[in-house]
Amino acid sequence: MTPLERTLNFIQGKAVDKVPFHPLVMQFAARYAGVPYRDYCLDYGRKCDANLRTAEDFGIDWMHVGGHPYTEAQDYGLDVKYPEDSLPLERGHLINGESDFDKVRLLDVENCQHMMGRVEGVETCAERAGNYMTIFGWAEGPMAEYADLRGLSSACTDLIDFEPQVKEMMAIIVENMKKWITLQVQAGAHVIGIGDFYRKRGEFESAAERYRMLLNEYPGLGFDAATLYKLGVCYLEMNRDKEAERIFQSILQNYEGDKFASKAEKLIEAIE
Repeated sequence: MTPLERTLNFIQGKAVDKVPFHPLVMQFAARYAGVPYRDYCLDYGRKCDANLRTAEDFGIDWMHVGGHPYTEAQDYGLDVKYPEDSLPLERGHLINGESDFDKVRLLDVENCQHMMGRVEGVETCAERAGNYMTIFGWAEGPMAEYADLRGLSSACTDLIDFEPQVKEMMAIIVENMKKWITLQVQAGAHVIGIGDFYRKRGEFESAAERYRMLLNEYPGLGFDAATLYKLGVCYLEMNRDKEAERIFQSILQNYEGDKFASKAEKLIEAIE
């Protein structure tokens, strides 16, 4: 079983020969392959080489294209420096007060240098190993992205002091993220996960929105039963029992024998 088969089977609840091994090995991979971390972050060819060598030598089942959290932030305008062999560092914050909120704006993602560099990195990894290795794309969630631009402490207090403005900025961040995710998938990423972050935090409407987006924009990739089930669970948590039951019935009708069908059946019995 290839790393890609193992990962996709595991996600879909199918049999695997072992649990997929998905460690974050960014700095380790760079050092193992003898690549300065600045080059690892900025040169996706060298990052791909380092990740593939590390994955094959240590039995890792994915290639993660991330390396630092500032990719999107730089395209919003954050100034970042890259030490030769250490983690990137921000040079101050992009947003220093309410007057800077308009710096969070809709981006022309296809003309954003850093975000498109990530897309090219996905494409490079997919070309070299996408037929057998899981290619994992990445996007910062909206709160993480806002914290990168504003600073963590101020970002948290803004949730209280500027709640309407923060909601608007996060909606913009999500729109940019959706475009970027689409480009990464088109370039060859097999997996990008965001929705579970919201569900585990109890933000069920936000999670439901992302599950609906995944179902609408990427049907047939093999994740539909799991995504439908999670969407139904979100509806249950929001006391939208009829909608949840319709989704669970759909799983029973279309995914007979899948583990999520049996889970859905139990939740239907609980609703009734």
